[in-house]
Amino acid sequence: MQNTKLLLTSFTFVGLLALAGCSFPGVYKIDIQQGNVVTQDMIDQLRPGMT
Repeated sequence: MQNTKLLLTSFTFVGLLALAGCSFPGVYKIDIQQGNVVTQDMIDQLRPGMT
């Protein structure tokens, strides 16, 4: 009974640490540029009716 209680407490503690580590600020936050770069020259080439 004592071993089971200690094991359950240990798993709970490790689980809480893992969850807290996932939300820690700055961890796994990589800036990724998304989309296409559109320059003014590209915008100037646009005409009505282009698809």
